[in-house]
Amino acid sequence: MLSFNNKHRAKQQQRLVHENRYTSRQLDRVCCWTLRFEAC
Repeated sequence: MLSFNNKHRAKQQQRLVHENRYTSRQLDRVCCWTLRFEAC
């Protein structure tokens, strides 16, 4: 039972990390665009 819980939590953590990486990449893209427009 404990191992199952640990496995489940690890999977959730992995998904969170993946989502965070994706959102941060999107934010970086938006920041890049805004900076580019401001530079112009």
